[in-house]
Amino acid sequence: MHKIADNLKRLAIFSISIFIFASISGCANYKLGTTLDPSLRDVYVPNVRNESGQPGVEIEVMRALTKEIQREGTLRIVSEENASTKLEVTVVGYKQDSIRYSSRESSLSEEYRMVLTANVTFASLNAPDPSKAIIVQRVFEGDKTFLRGTDTITARQRCLPFAAEEVAEEIINACVSAWGF
Repeated sequence: MHKIADNLKRLAIFSISIFIFASISGCANYKLGTTLDPSLRDVYVPNVRNESGQPGVEIEVMRALTKEIQREGTLRIVSEENASTKLEVTVVGYKQDSIRYSSRESSLSEEYRMVLTANVTFASLNAPDPSKAIIVQRVFEGDKTFLRGTDTITARQRCLPFAAEEVAEEIINACVSAWGF
């Protein structure tokens, strides 16, 4: 009886040891936070360009990018001379679609969806091989819905910062999640 208890105790210790080893080794390469190389975290962000045809959109996107970089905390905005990376953003699309119409007047929109589209290039300024300098290059979208209310123009102006924040969050998440080269 005593021998069985000893064997069960050894089996339990062995099982726990295997479990701990498997848990530790399975997480050995897992990283919390950014995968961006620390040498690429000082970023120069020139003014956002606007090719959307909608005046003022670039101002809201620039404001949202700055806010998101500060909130997220991985990147640090610096002057071009002190930067290791450059984040170029061009707003290329501004769209407002009706998504719900009035039940009383079928031609009157009650709710809209605003979509901002931006071309983004996040590149290393110090890459040893210039052909490998681009870290992220793609198109991003941010959208937000809004109700018409009594004044569509005011509702649109109130909605724009939220759509800009969404596109900025998408951009910064892609930049800090980029694999180093």
